[in-house]
Amino acid sequence: MLRLMGALFVLAGTSGFGHLIACGLDDHVSTLRRLGAALQHLESDIIFASLPLSAALRRAAQAAGGEAGAFLTSVVEFISRNDGEPLTIGWSQSLAHHAKELLLATAEIEVLTQLGKVLGGSDREDQQKHLALTRAELARFQAEAEAKASKTKRIWKYLGFALGALTVIFLY
Repeated sequence: MLRLMGALFVLAGTSGFGHLIACGLDDHVSTLRRLGAALQHLESDIIFASLPLSAALRRAAQAAGGEAGAFLTSVVEFISRNDGEPLTIGWSQSLAHHAKELLLATAEIEVLTQLGKVLGGSDREDQQKHLALTRAELARFQAEAEAKASKTKRIWKYLGFALGALTVIFLY
């Protein structure tokens, strides 16, 4: 009876691990979607509402929510604490601080870093161009992440279960 319980725990643990990795793939897609929506909101507030950058970032953070919202809120806090320092520094620091929670790949971080270098440093039309370009890049990354997730989610779930079954077989 104890062996059966142990086998069930091993099987449940490895299956849960496979399911956890599969959920991580969905979280990555969700983060990219939230970042794209936040940048769309930021663009609208800068271009059409003519809000100052800190107010536009605050509203975009509230609209995005989740990890993307926490990242943008961190940028807003930097702006309010460090009057006079370039936004690039705060953007980079916030991105580095929230990179793990955002689940972003190196190329995705690089695209956001490039946006941080130009954000707030030019007129509204130029900002709109850079925000649209970044949103297009994030949309491309999101499409790639969705394709990868749809291909590999089921594989990770089955692999977790199969690894557990193989472990149980070897132990008994």
